[in-house]
Formats: sequence, structure tokens, C-alpha cells
Amino acid sequence: MPPGERAPFLRVVVFVLAAVHLQVGSVYQQLLHRRAPPTTMSWEMYGSVGSKVCATAWFVRTADGALAPLDRQAAEPAPRRFLRTQREVQDAARRLCRTLGADVRVEARCATRGGGPWRSVFQPDDQLCIPGAGL
Repeated sequence: MPPGERAPFLRVVVFVLAAVHLQVGSVYQQLLHRRAPPTTMSWEMYGSVGSKVCATAWFVRTADGALAPLDRQAAEPAPRRFLRTQREVQDAARRLCRTLGADVRVEARCATRGGGPWRSVFQPDDQLCIPGAGL
């Protein structure tokens, strides 16, 4: 091979070797379901997207004991856009109890990392406001 053609050929070889090195770890891990060897690079695309979010439906108990829908975004002075954990849902419920001075209830489900079924963390029957403390 003439010297002028050697450099482009070597660039292609280096590029192919780098691409193979990047792919071996993830292929090994995802297709064979085994831990990738430490010498390979492994990655998982979109591995944790949506795993730290809770879906909520908010309610307030009316004078006749019925549950009426509540818009948390409008009711809270500075609401967090997303609630990510069970603790954040509980804290938001207590803030709403203080702000509104009412019995606030929530139905909350939080996503799981493995992509399985969402985990139910609170039901409207759960008492989240602390009785007697104004919460």
C-alpha cells in the first residue's frame, strides 16, 4: 500500500475499532443479560427516564364529606412542577393542608426503575394532614 493511502486506511481501522469497543459492552449486557466485562464500556439508552416521577390526583374533602377535585398547581403558592418521591408527595399534601386549611387527599402512584407497574403510594382514604396541628 502506498504511503499516501495508509493514513486514510488507518483512520478507518481506528474508527471501526473504537465503534466496536463502544458497542461490545452494551450488546453483551443487553442481549446476553450478563454484566459487561470491566474493560468494555456499557451504557443503556433511556435507562432511567421517567423513573423518578409520581402521578397524582388531588382532592379536597367538602363540608358534606365528598371528595372534590383539586388543582394543586393553582392552589399552592410556588408548586414544584413534578413530584418525584413519596416524601415529596407527602410534603406537598401537608403544605396544601396548611395553605387551604382543609382536608386534602391524594391518589399517588410512583414509577419504578425497572419499568414495571407503578407503585401505589397513597390512596384518597389515607390521612396526610396531621390532625390537631392545623396541617
